Order: sequence, then structure tokens, then C-alpha cells
Amino acid sequence: MAFVAVQALAFAAAYSVGQPTWYAYFIVGSTAVTAYALDGTSFTVATATAGSLLMIALGLPLFMFVARQTPALVIEKALDPDVHRVLYLGVYGPLLAAVLSLLFGVPLAHLLAKGFPGQPLVESLVDLPLVVPHSVAGIIILFGFGKSGAFPQFSVLGTMVGMVLAMAFVSAPYAVNASREAFEAIDDRLEYASRIHGANKWET
Repeated sequence: MAFVAVQALAFAAAYSVGQPTWYAYFIVGSTAVTAYALDGTSFTVATATAGSLLMIALGLPLFMFVARQTPALVIEKALDPDVHRVLYLGVYGPLLAAVLSLLFGVPLAHLLAKGFPGQPLVESLVDLPLVVPHSVAGIIILFGFGKSGAFPQFSVLGTMVGMVLAMAFVSAPYAVNASREAFEAIDDRLEYASRIHGANKWET
């Protein structure tokens, strides 16, 4: 907490004098000093310092974005119905996509963990969205589910259905692969013990 408080004060001071670059230097220096005080080894200091450079790239733009906002404008936009709709879509859409990915991805992950004929082909299809650019993924969704696609009754362009399909297309590989690794980590002897004690496959 003390480290975070010092960082907040340092950023406020650097921003108030119009020198946010000073804060970037402060992050690196304070991280190195803190790592040395807590551990003292050169390895820890080096890794912490290297990590702080990434934190600058990730955090400093966000800090600058927040600092440059006008409170009155933020309040005005917070009361705007269009902003409410965007926030609703931004929360509801990814949540639905995550639920769909888990609902249909976990059973597939279980099959992949056990193995079956044609598994390499299925694995390739599961991993395909990882190598396809997001813009291409959107085009693929339009081809598959658009007006001349497999389900022309669904309107996907600019709708919640299209957004959820696109997000599920991109996120499904993570759900399937993470679940498969979890299933593979389970000791087979636990499953054998469960079946011996009378549990069926669903219960196991």
C-alpha cells in the first residue's frame, strides 16, 4: 500500500509540473530500489527493473488518460443513455460469449483430453482463431452466419448476436485449451476410484 501511495503521489507531482516523463524514470528507479531492499540479489533487481519497463508501457498511457479527463465531462457522459448502452453491451456481450465458450468448450475439452480418432483435425480447428486476425474473424463470421450463410434468419451485422459470435469465435480456444489442460492434470486413478465406488461417467 505504501508503494502504491508513493507511486500515486509521484505521478501527481510529475503531471502537475507537466513532466510525465519524470514519472517513467521514477517507476524504474523506485522499483529497482524496492527490489533491492526486499531481496537484495542482482537477479531480483534486474527482473523487477525489466518488468517495470513493461508496466510503463501498460500503465502510463492509462494514467495519462485518466488524468486528462474533465470531471464535469465525465459526469455528463456517465448520465448519457448512449453511454449506458455501450457499457451494457461491453459487459453483457463478453459475458454471454464466455458462457457459450465454457458451455460448449468444456465438453469438447474433455473429449480432447481423452483422445479420439480425428483429434488432430479438431485441435487444428479449435486453434485456428488464435492465428486468424480479428478483422478476418469478423469476415468469417459474416460468411458463416450472414444473409447468405448457414443461418440467414439471424442478423449478425451490428447486433448483439454478431458481437457474441465474434467474441466466442476468438475466445473459445482459450476456454477449450485451458479446460483440456485441467482435465489432463487429473490423476486417472481418481477416475478409476470414482467408477469403482459406483459413480457413473456424469458423476465422475
